[in-house]
Amino acid sequence: MIEADNSVFNEPVSFSNNDSEIEFNLVEHFRVYCKIKYSKSTVRSYMDKVQEFDSIIAQSGFTKNGFSDFDKTWDYQRFRQVLFYYVFKIQERGNKPQTVLKKINALKRFFIFLKDRDIVSINPIDDFREANLSFYKIVSEERQAVSLEKLEEIISVGSMEVKHWKNPEFDPFKTHLLRTCYLVLAKDLLRSKEFCALNIGNFYLNEKYFTTGDFAKISGKRRPLDDQTIWHIRVYWWIRSYIFGEVLTPKSPAFLGMRYKTRMNPKVLCNKVKKSAAVAGVHEEGGPLIRRFTTHNFRHSGTTLLADTEIKDSFIVYFRGDSPDRSMDRYHHPTTEKLIMEYLKHMPEFKIGESLADVYYMKEIEESMKRDEINNPA
Repeated sequence: MIEADNSVFNEPVSFSNNDSEIEFNLVEHFRVYCKIKYSKSTVRSYMDKVQEFDSIIAQSGFTKNGFSDFDKTWDYQRFRQVLFYYVFKIQERGNKPQTVLKKINALKRFFIFLKDRDIVSINPIDDFREANLSFYKIVSEERQAVSLEKLEEIISVGSMEVKHWKNPEFDPFKTHLLRTCYLVLAKDLLRSKEFCALNIGNFYLNEKYFTTGDFAKISGKRRPLDDQTIWHIRVYWWIRSYIFGEVLTPKSPAFLGMRYKTRMNPKVLCNKVKKSAAVAGVHEEGGPLIRRFTTHNFRHSGTTLLADTEIKDSFIVYFRGDSPDRSMDRYHHPTTEKLIMEYLKHMPEFKIGESLADVYYMKEIEESMKRDEINNPA
């Protein structure tokens, strides 16, 4: 724990006289700034941390009005006093070292915003973190990325072990739902919240791509689909439409939960993945991270499958929906057709056999496919 530096706290502090000149709400401006770049959950997390920071320093005596007093006259030493006090206070509240680091990292983004708006002249966070919080560095545990064979086993065998909540014997529809979920997660490298937020209108099956909408770091980015994934999605939607009589629209959830009523929940999906992975022998409940398998491990495993091929890393960035973060990536703008071509060339087909839903309703499904009734359910 950082000890309070009384010599620092007892130093005289001068205040800015520019309070009345700030005629806008910094918090709301920062919220709009973040909405352009980040998901709703990330924006909410940043806002919570920034508002806590404002509340603490407003009571510290270092400022009269919280961060509204920040201006270009503030140098690193003044910011250092405020940041020391902030860290000391959040430690008093029982925040663990990793939480302290997350809160400081959120402030880095806030200071970038202040500097971009020409409100302050420096961003003190990097220097402060390096000088005073270097001992807080957390060694991240490595997640496991399983082989193609293990992915196939999780999808084909693991999903078969899930029982229906009313029928403990077997439910071919539920099994097909899980197979489809697992396949999309593994092949399309989605985060679980992105996956669960998808609507039917996000999918363009004839064009072999989908978009993640507002949930992606770069909104509306087109992500490729292969024929195997498209077939499973079409069969799943066919079941919902023709077996359960659901009226599918572009705003309908792409994947329903385990009781066919509401949108798939990330926590429920993660629990199902754990059970299926345990059947395949790659999940140890309560074990170290390297021995656990959750929805996020599909993303790691699928990325590793692609990285082990001859595909360029810059394409994988697009497949994952990440922001280009290297100088070359910023100047690489492949067309949707090029992305799909590279994806189909390098993403292997999973040997998972047919689901029982396929077998039971193959003839009806093929006939409705020919009539092109479920390509665009709207």
